[in-house]
Amino acid sequence: MAKKEKLLGLLPQHLDPGEHVEVAVAGTYEIKMMGSDTVRSGILVATPRRLVFFAKKLGGFELESYPYENISS
Repeated sequence: MAKKEKLLGLLPQHLDPGEHVEVAVAGTYEIKMMGSDTVRSGILVATPRRLVFFAKKLGGFELESYPYENISS
C-alpha cells in the first residue's frame, strides 16, 4: 500500500494540466528488458482522459498512456 501511495504522490507532475486521478490500483506490467521478459510493479491510474501505468525504475520513471479512444476491449 505504501508504494502505491508514494507513486500516486509522484504522478501529478507527469499528468497533463487539469488532469487528475479518478481511481488507482496497484499492479504489474510485463516489459522486455535487454532481450528478456520482466515484470515491473507500479500503479494503473484512470483519469478523465486516459489509463496510465506508472512505475519507478532505476534512474527515473516509466509511464505508459492509453487514451480511452484507443481502447476497444
